[in-house]
Amino acid sequence: MSDSVASLALDPRNPFLVLVWSFGLFLLMHGHQYVGALLAARTDHVSFDALMSGKHATLRSQLLRSGVGILLGLPLIWLCTTLLWNRPLNWMGLGFDWWGLALGLALGLLAPFLIVGVLWRMNLARIPLARSTRRFSETLSGVTSLALAAIFAGISEEIVFRGMIGRELSMTWGWPVSVLFSGAFFGVVHLLGQLKTLTLRKAGAILVASVAVSYLFMSLYRFSGSLWLPIGFHIAWNFAHSALLGLRMNGMAPLASCLRTSLKTSSWMAGGEAGMEASLPAVSLYAVLGTIFLFV
Repeated sequence: MSDSVASLALDPRNPFLVLVWSFGLFLLMHGHQYVGALLAARTDHVSFDALMSGKHATLRSQLLRSGVGILLGLPLIWLCTTLLWNRPLNWMGLGFDWWGLALGLALGLLAPFLIVGVLWRMNLARIPLARSTRRFSETLSGVTSLALAAIFAGISEEIVFRGMIGRELSMTWGWPVSVLFSGAFFGVVHLLGQLKTLTLRKAGAILVASVAVSYLFMSLYRFSGSLWLPIGFHIAWNFAHSALLGLRMNGMAPLASCLRTSLKTSSWMAGGEAGMEASLPAVSLYAVLGTIFLFV
């Protein structure tokens, strides 16, 4: 961490309470999902359960839910971070950093295309243009909803898993152990949304990839002393992954995207059922890029 951030010495918190309280705040940040789903259900004249279970999804409902995520979700993030977590924003690395955000966005946009390019060269990926009968306005609506969702996810997840869990646990156990715990917790949270399709192999791949990407994000965090570098990377990664490449995210395929990339799911090299984020090229990129930023 930078000298100015490291100089803000605070007493460490109980690691167990850190995990429990941060997870509670993570759930509170995502309370917007229920409001968005309720509004979308009434707009599309379907049941609330259909929206929450993923059985019903339209471009209109997704845009509405993503918009609520920004309008209601960001204030909830502010509430959780400034009032309920009760740590100085500068100590967490949340003082706004334009350069860190810009660098993170650039790296996050480039990385998924680099990984898919490697998989394509290995004949494990196809990257055709998306063929759709949708109007341009409909495609724009779908891409916009994915962009809004990426913004919320990037900010909320980096604050919780790096700024809260990772930063706090590093005070008690050191950065290496902090990376393992925050990465494993990061993976478990993502597993919860895919319980119906989860297999032991898929769960293992997601957990390994989560620890590896946590190493990358923590390295970006320590390198810059700012959360905005990993936030930018996370936002751009999610956007490029779903809206640009058209890959599944958290088990869900995007309704609209620029490309319709398909992976050979039978190959562990391509990530198998866990997807591109757990592929060997992706995990290798996390490790190499994280090591570069850790020792620069």
